[in-house]
Amino acid sequence: MAAEKINVCYALSDTDGGYTKIAGTSICSLLDNTSGNVIVHILHDGTLNKRNVDYLYGLVEEKYKQKLVLHDVSTSYSDLWERINGIIPKLANSRLSIATFFRLIMGEVLSSEKRIIYLDADTIVNMDVRELWHEKTGPNGIGAAADPFIQKYHHNITRNAIVPQKEYFNAGVLLVDLDKFRLVEDLTDKALSFLMRHDPDYLDQDILNYYFPRSCVLDGKYNAVVWMEQESHKSVGKCIYHYVNNCLGFEMRDEYNALFYRYFSKTPWCDEIFIGNMSRMIEYVRFEILDLGNKCANKRRIVVGLDSARDSICNMLMLREDELFIPFEKMEEYIFDFNKNKDVLLIALNQPEYESMRENLKSLELTEDIHFFNLLQKLGIEKSNTKEYNLFLKC
Repeated sequence: MAAEKINVCYALSDTDGGYTKIAGTSICSLLDNTSGNVIVHILHDGTLNKRNVDYLYGLVEEKYKQKLVLHDVSTSYSDLWERINGIIPKLANSRLSIATFFRLIMGEVLSSEKRIIYLDADTIVNMDVRELWHEKTGPNGIGAAADPFIQKYHHNITRNAIVPQKEYFNAGVLLVDLDKFRLVEDLTDKALSFLMRHDPDYLDQDILNYYFPRSCVLDGKYNAVVWMEQESHKSVGKCIYHYVNNCLGFEMRDEYNALFYRYFSKTPWCDEIFIGNMSRMIEYVRFEILDLGNKCANKRRIVVGLDSARDSICNMLMLREDELFIPFEKMEEYIFDFNKNKDVLLIALNQPEYESMRENLKSLELTEDIHFFNLLQKLGIEKSNTKEYNLFLKC
């Protein structure tokens, strides 16, 4: 009897060369915890550089003695690639990579396979994936876990009842019966039409929810959203963890950061090049903080932040009596004269609130990083860990 073969699929586009180590860490966690035969399929667009390709083969085939198959969609499947590229105009204002749409063509690219597990690159498989492999899919060929955020808060597609809110799933981890998946013909063309009709918030995830209803059949442990686990103060367990919203940071007292780096340290990307680049990035951050201090020197600081954070912000910055803290919630009540030569505005808000202020200040002919600053970004203490995540990618 032939040994069981587990197919696991990732999608990658990496023009800068830094993102592959995120996927490599996920692959390491997958293979480190799973016994038996695993075939890792990577759908990519030809942007993987030689170093990353060598490291991927070294990790999968040399370290773990498993099989790696790279599928260059842009050359070997040029017709599909052209259809996927038809979606690119919809990506103009999106945080998503084109690679996320490769999920839509899994059935055609992996034409000889019957079953596949799809994993987003920003996952950590802290369990034996064979448990997921033996789960059942929904009636249309996909098995997925609920998206707890969307099921609690409406977004465009669920608000308009295009997809039932209580059936909405997160597409970062999928168990796919490819024979049933292929029954939806011309999925990429249908996807483009869907995007034009509905202008969805979550693009391909909304598309999959629409064309593969009743797929929300898997336990939440197969796609545990890290930032929600952190907010609930849950301990790390036997789950597949999804590091959405750039929630990876450097604070090692956090179990989820420590879990990621435990596996990253086992990959070939954790080498002298990474350590050297990280040291350089730390110096860059120190320079940014020093630069901010210099630009604030001999100027009156006006700080905007949440009223609940007033004491901690004022103490951290050691605001003088002549300086001002304005609660964001009460900004409309304040009228203050801003002197471009004598004042500097420090905004201690998370990104969405900062962006709303940023546009208003630019309309007043104030220049970012001269007249006003994103304080949380400069200090590297954004709630989302975006700065730390981006520094990791650059190393």
